[in-house]
Amino acid sequence: MPSVTVNGKTTVFINGVGYGIDGYCCEIGDKLRAQNKKAHYTAAVVVDGVEHNYKKVWIAPTMNGRHYGGGMIPTPEQSRTDTDGKLSLMVFHGSGKLKTLMIFPSIFTGEHIKNTKCVEVLTGKDITVKFDRSTPLQIDGETVLDVTEYHAVSCVKAKIMA
Repeated sequence: MPSVTVNGKTTVFINGVGYGIDGYCCEIGDKLRAQNKKAHYTAAVVVDGVEHNYKKVWIAPTMNGRHYGGGMIPTPEQSRTDTDGKLSLMVFHGSGKLKTLMIFPSIFTGEHIKNTKCVEVLTGKDITVKFDRSTPLQIDGETVLDVTEYHAVSCVKAKIMA
């Protein structure tokens, strides 16, 4: 399984690691569950040694699978069964609130990736995402608070490093 290091702690993940709206939603969900109720960032991304910079990052999940969050498909081409061992990072960025709200529902069909001006999918075996401020993150639905950076490594890369 791929691994991710957050705040100095390394853990494996089955499906995905998400920053932004999904981490925030997990944080709020945890708070609501604790109460027995139902439930703009910039980022620097390094994928296999190549740096990318984004403004107004709304969501930036690194995925081993293609689905999460009750049916969202952030990385439609990603598959847990691929033998290449690559992970996919989807960065939803650069758009204002109205445009984001117009595009976001298409994440449930995977059609959001057609909006190439504000959605980019990068693939690699070694992915680091750094945020300009701390934010909640989720790892397979479990919330981690106050994160400014995460580093995900594919299972293939992790075997090579071992």
